[in-house]
Amino acid sequence: MWSVPLAAEEYARLVPFAVVFGLFMLVWSWARISGTRSLLHPKRPRLLTLVAFAAAVAAFVPYAGLWHERYEMMATLGTGAPLWSMGETQPQSRYAFRASSYDLNVVRRADDAFGAVASIRFPVADGEPVPAAAGVREVKSHKPGYITFLLHPLLKVTRTELNGTPVEAVREGAYLHIPSASLRGRTGEQRLVVEYGGDMTVWAYGSSWDGYLSFIRGDNIYLPSYSGWYPLPGGDSLFYMLYDRILGARKDADLFFHSDFRATLTGFDGPLYASIPEAADSGHSGMKRFYEADSKGLSLFGGHFREVSVSGEPITVVTTPGSMRDAENLLQRIRSIREYYESWGRRLDSIERILYFPMESIDLTSFWPFEQKVGHTLLLPVYPQMMSNSQILYHTMELILFGDTNSYQIDASHSPESEFSLVTEIRSAILYMADRDNRIIPFKPIIETEYWHMMKSMIDRAIARGDEAKVWQVLASFWDRGLSISVYHDGPNGQYVQEYPIITADDWAEAWNRAMPGDADLLKLPK
Repeated sequence: MWSVPLAAEEYARLVPFAVVFGLFMLVWSWARISGTRSLLHPKRPRLLTLVAFAAAVAAFVPYAGLWHERYEMMATLGTGAPLWSMGETQPQSRYAFRASSYDLNVVRRADDAFGAVASIRFPVADGEPVPAAAGVREVKSHKPGYITFLLHPLLKVTRTELNGTPVEAVREGAYLHIPSASLRGRTGEQRLVVEYGGDMTVWAYGSSWDGYLSFIRGDNIYLPSYSGWYPLPGGDSLFYMLYDRILGARKDADLFFHSDFRATLTGFDGPLYASIPEAADSGHSGMKRFYEADSKGLSLFGGHFREVSVSGEPITVVTTPGSMRDAENLLQRIRSIREYYESWGRRLDSIERILYFPMESIDLTSFWPFEQKVGHTLLLPVYPQMMSNSQILYHTMELILFGDTNSYQIDASHSPESEFSLVTEIRSAILYMADRDNRIIPFKPIIETEYWHMMKSMIDRAIARGDEAKVWQVLASFWDRGLSISVYHDGPNGQYVQEYPIITADDWAEAWNRAMPGDADLLKLPK
């Protein structure tokens, strides 16, 4: 469980103070009693009290120092971070550029810090980086005459080379500015080498919580891909500031990242899991290697976990010893649901591993979702007070089936006709089919609209007369086109952006009529 090791430093600095303070209270109590009875040495109890008090204060200094270090770190990370409340955050897409490949070599040190060398290849056109986001014509510059990578501010850069020539990089907070003079007039692949290192254990706090945005403590590791633990090709910022000096992580920092990714890690001796596949030669000579073509980035997770699997289900669960039975039950239910959908010719292979364990110590910023897909790995935080087992299963299946859990209502009454879509209703219909057939999903409609109730009525009547295969024909025609809903912070001032396929009522009616032409009387969808 991550929370115990992370609290060890806090306990180590607090316990001496608690012990000495307890002794002080005993001495003080004794002094109060003795001081009234000691006529020969009236000053001795007072002197002992002062000595005990001084010892308690001295013992408190290390604990106070811990909080001073933490608040100092927050001040450092907050320097230059845009203010969310003032609309200073900008879309990552304006600054993000393409990278072709990453070759990352990381060496873990005994003090839980690390040193790394990143070799990055990125294309340029006439000396300018190529935009990573669709619709962006030119990469916006943070600093004229430089191209800018995002790298965590706590990591110190010791060497930078561009195409084999040393260059003088400029660090400004989370920005790593590389002079672009040597790129002038060039076109094609360029190679940047960055040598850097530091400690990535980053504490953060809010109005009623504190937690960690990233950490390496012993075998306990949490390095999300968006944290900037390796240089990211452009973007607006790694962090933002809320009111009351609350620091948050920009989880969209790697939103447009697509690159071949190869990583070699040395000194990570405990169990280590990654968001990309482990290479075949991993483990040789004490090194762990990971590789993926066209990767979305690398996230690392480590801890004293157990791996759980069940016969017939390709997904495995990594969890704590106390959650193994829950994990096995979850996999058995997923297997039953998988068998149902695959009996209709659907292949469910978007998830290979689920990380299922308490995460109350990590990343508790306001934009942390209940679940998160990182590559082929699903992070499922176990919050008993927030999610029942049925909710965990439901959200997991949403992600396996559609690639996300963005169950947002697209309201016809408030959306322009060009933006309205029945995508959420059709997703509900696909989930409803498994529940209707054999109650294997604890179904509830994603949204309750008159469109959904009309579609449900059509499905029920078709199945009642024996046309279940034709219903699946209709649903599959939309599923094959994609039903994913992408929601991220990348608007003009960093607000939510929703991307989804546009499916009109006429599209649904046409597909239904094509499969079951005798159902014209049922095609009275509300306008």
